Amino acid sequence: MDSRRVLLVDDEAGIRLALRKWFERNGWSVDEAGDGDSAVSFLAAQHAGYGLVICDVHLPDTNGVAIATRVEADWPELLTRFVFSTGDHVEFTPAQKTLRERTHILLKPFDFADLRTLVQMVTNTPASSGGAALHAPVSAPPAA
Repeated sequence: MDSRRVLLVDDEAGIRLALRKWFERNGWSVDEAGDGDSAVSFLAAQHAGYGLVICDVHLPDTNGVAIATRVEADWPELLTRFVFSTGDHVEFTPAQKTLRERTHILLKPFDFADLRTLVQMVTNTPASSGGAALHAPVSAPPAA
């Protein structure tokens, strides 16, 4: 696993660009996917070699929860480094208890200072200084 490699999954190119710039400025290697199928292809090629995955919940072909379910089945060691990115509440079914407990949620619009805190928490690695700030909270998964 490359602890400083991130997969950004979002169908909005502007969001991917902003995240890419922030991560690259902070010393990360970045892969980008604009849809769920591409994300799964990257994940399969890397064999869970990502230090972090940030995945939009609402994608045109496959939603983020389906991608996380695939991660749980095929690369379970990556699940704790999986972050849902959304402006909505993420709904988990009772069968998705592990997803609810082991993944993280970044609410859009997000603050890059909060992103830094989340990255440090999820990866247990320092994110170097830098990065601009917007303002919005980062949330943890809802309690059971």
